[in-house]
Amino acid sequence: MKAALAAEAAARPNSREKTDVPPTHDILIDYKDGLRGTVLKIGETSVRWNLACRVQGEAALRATHFYVGPWGNRNLFMALSHAIQHLFRHKQAPYALERTLLTTGVVEAAMQSRHQAGVAIETPNLEIAYRPIDFRPLREMGDSWKVITEKTPEPKEILSGGIARLLEDK
Repeated sequence: MKAALAAEAAARPNSREKTDVPPTHDILIDYKDGLRGTVLKIGETSVRWNLACRVQGEAALRATHFYVGPWGNRNLFMALSHAIQHLFRHKQAPYALERTLLTTGVVEAAMQSRHQAGVAIETPNLEIAYRPIDFRPLREMGDSWKVITEKTPEPKEILSGGIARLLEDK
């Protein structure tokens, strides 16, 4: 966690995000092949995407901060919009549907674990093999960031906090 937050601090030196706060919640995942992963929610924002990992055979940790684009992570959802359009136009899923089953299955197991006071949940139902499809043509890949830059002001209609904030203001 400290390595991931240090990478964020180095990439965003003017950020006001706190790096010394404990996680508000976490998800620990042990994969069948031995890979272990942890997802941490730290602070109040949902646009902090950092990674730290150990690579087998290397002593030092690797860590990085992912840039989510201007205006928070709104651009990251363009891929989802493009996927929906592709599905409607071509009547074919643009990525393996098993990916959605796996991600929702992991979230469901995490919620069960939380409800059971952190008990590990076995997920044999998620032992799913699938053939990946190259989804990059539908991904954002940073092209819109050439048009909408960090200096582009957010429209007044876009509020931090989304629709809940909009309803509060009414």
